[in-house]
Amino acid sequence: MEDVTAIILSGGSGSRLSAGSLIPKALLPAWGRPLILRTIAQLANTRLSRILIYTTPPCRVQFSAALRELDLSTRNTVSVICNDSYQNGPISALLSLRRRIKSRHCLLILSDIVHAANPFLKLPSDIDPHRIYLGCAPAPRHAPRTAGVVQRIGSRLSLVERPTAPLNTGLLWSGMALFSTDYLRTRAATMSDNPGNAPIGELFASAKSPYSLARFPVPSFINVNTPADFLAAQLLLLAEDESEPSPLRRLSTRLRLMLQTPNHLL
Repeated sequence: MEDVTAIILSGGSGSRLSAGSLIPKALLPAWGRPLILRTIAQLANTRLSRILIYTTPPCRVQFSAALRELDLSTRNTVSVICNDSYQNGPISALLSLRRRIKSRHCLLILSDIVHAANPFLKLPSDIDPHRIYLGCAPAPRHAPRTAGVVQRIGSRLSLVERPTAPLNTGLLWSGMALFSTDYLRTRAATMSDNPGNAPIGELFASAKSPYSLARFPVPSFINVNTPADFLAAQLLLLAEDESEPSPLRRLSTRLRLMLQTPNHLL
């Protein structure tokens, strides 16, 4: 994985969380550790070329300060880049990075996604430059309609952002994608309209030949948007922590299900 640059999109200010816009969502502390540092620690064993944290001007100083907690060798692989045109939406932000990336491949990560375990352990090692690999987890029974879903339509996989029907089948997209840097350049050259605030998944949902979608498994995850999401994410981490007593882990799992599914029965 030496020829891969990780791009962590961190533009969310957490306006729906109790912290308001005072702190980026990625810097919220889960069990005393900011979410972004947990993600960087999980990436440490993947031997990536570089890690880019792409954030908004008001948040740059806060991220730079948080990175001081990293050891020097890890800190030297991480850069915080300011997205001056963040008002144009996440797709424009990602496309604008294409000139800064020197590696052959990119790994997109959304900073407000919290996984139950390390999601980078099953990244494809043999990367086809014409494939876009999407990190997916099985959809729970009451998956939110705001989540992206990956389904097979005919012989090809399809990514649907903001589906209009309940997700009773299929896989949830974790917001993680592994793809060639050339794909960014191709999309930037062919995109005629400003995508605005379209969800980032639209960049891959509209992939055309010779590109196609593939998938790789990731652990269950939570997209942190609300205080209830953040609490559920912390319970998820506690439930997966094998150093904690089993009864506490079981209780954490049941409480998380109650938060995510109001009609869930104990």
